[in-house]
Amino acid sequence: MIHICPYCMNPVPHYDNDYIGELQPVNVDNENFNCGALQSNVILNNAKCSNIQGLKVNGGKIAKKLKLNQEQKELFFNKIIEIKRKKNRLKDYIILEIAINSVI
Repeated sequence: MIHICPYCMNPVPHYDNDYIGELQPVNVDNENFNCGALQSNVILNNAKCSNIQGLKVNGGKIAKKLKLNQEQKELFFNKIIEIKRKKNRLKDYIILEIAINSVI
C-alpha cells in the first residue's frame, strides 16, 4: 500500500515509525527524503482540496516517481477524475492514495 504525504504530496511506500504527538500517535516516514514532516492533525487538517487540474498535476509527479507505464497512467488519471467527481470534498492526498492503490 502506498501513502501520499499530505504535506508535500510525495508517494511513501510505508510508514516506519510512530511517535506520540499532542493528542494521538503520528506517523513519520523514513523513505520520503524530500519531507520530514510529522503526519500530525495540524498537517492532516490543513491538507488542501483543489480542482481536477491540480490533482492531475500532482498525479503526474507521483506517476513519474513510481515509474508507471502508459496503461497504468491512464487508469490512474481516470480514477482520479472519477473519485473527484463522486466525492468532491475529499482532500487531495486521500483521492491520490485511493487512485494509486487501485492501480497498483
